[in-house]
Amino acid sequence: MELNIELSDAVQIVATIIVAYEVYRVARETKIQRVQSSKLETLNALATYHEDVRKFMEWLRHGDNRVRLATPENLEPEDLIIITRYLTVCERLSVGVRQCVYNFDVVNRAVSKSLRNNYIELVPYIQVRREIAKSDRVYEQFEWLCFELEKTTLDKRLPNGWRISRAARDSL
Repeated sequence: MELNIELSDAVQIVATIIVAYEVYRVARETKIQRVQSSKLETLNALATYHEDVRKFMEWLRHGDNRVRLATPENLEPEDLIIITRYLTVCERLSVGVRQCVYNFDVVNRAVSKSLRNNYIELVPYIQVRREIAKSDRVYEQFEWLCFELEKTTLDKRLPNGWRISRAARDSL
């Protein structure tokens, strides 16, 4: 079997291979830059949210505030502001992770345990807010993120006693 390739054809083949390699290289570098950018955006977001998280954690440790979460009607306006700001921060972070604006792995490594623990503390409050709004969608993104973090921790299994709302389950 003899190959008869003209010089112009050989040059065109080599040029095509070089162009294909350059396209691959640029695509790979772009993907790496996108991931690094996502990680930096996540760290910036976590730094921005730190103050609201700190205030919520201080509030949660004070007195009988854990018990009062189940009865929002007994909370003071200042308490509601702290809780709502924290939940808003968590919801925003969760939406960012879900839309790949923020990096899941960075969130998992940096704040997974505190998010999951605070979610467990906030479940009674979230349930009451859902009943008032007559919607399972209230704070569903935060719930989704906590379940995803928990599944990662537990090798894709949810612990006993954990329940997920229908809206969050449907979106998995």
